[in-house]
Parts: sequence; C-alpha cells; structure tokens
Amino acid sequence: MAETLLPTAAITRPRIGRKTRAAWPLMYDARVSQGLSQHDLAANIGTSQTVVARWERGEFKPSPRSMTALAAGLNLPVELLRADAARIFFAKP
Repeated sequence: MAETLLPTAAITRPRIGRKTRAAWPLMYDARVSQGLSQHDLAANIGTSQTVVARWERGEFKPSPRSMTALAAGLNLPVELLRADAARIFFAKP
C-alpha cells in the first residue's frame, strides 16, 4: 500500500501569540505600536536583531548605554524603561 503524504499546508501547529512570549511587554508593545520589526529597532539603535529578541524574551538586561539607546529608539522616557526593566529582570520568583 502506497503511503499518502499530506501537503504541508494541511499540517497545522498550534500558534503561540507573540505577545505571550514577550517577557518584557512594555518593550514589545512600544516596538509593535510604532510598526517596527526587531530588525528595524536593532538597526536604529546600533545592535543586532538577536539582541533585541533576547531583551524581549527577558534573557538578559540591556546595559545602561543600550538602555538609553533603546529608550530613544522606542520614543520612551529612559526612566520608564529602566523602572520596567528592573521589575522584569530583578523580580523575585
């Protein structure tokens, strides 16, 4: 008996909303509301898309210099971004 292969379009995977994966929602929301991709934001602030993605996932905290550039790139007050980052990166489990 011949094996029947399904077209790849017929295979569906559960979709996880991007927002649910963002550990730093303020950064994600600010970026998306301005219509910026991670790559666009990275280019605007002089870093890589990978670094922006890791910040959004909460894998590591931006340096003070990067935080200032990030705030400027997102048109947010740096104090707001720093306070939110402290909540995200230094919260006790």
